[in-house]
Amino acid sequence: MKLPILTFHAIDDWQSVISFSRSQFQRSLARLHRKGFRTFDLLRTGAFR
Repeated sequence: MKLPILTFHAIDDWQSVISFSRSQFQRSLARLHRKGFRTFDLLRTGAFR
């Protein structure tokens, strides 16, 4: 099973090189959802049991 994991340094409107604006973050997640990706909590992966 493959489990892609995304991490984000910051979600804010400061326009830092390591941040996503809130609207950019929403658009990015919506695009991933349209492509079939789904999110869930890490506890559901079994990695922390």
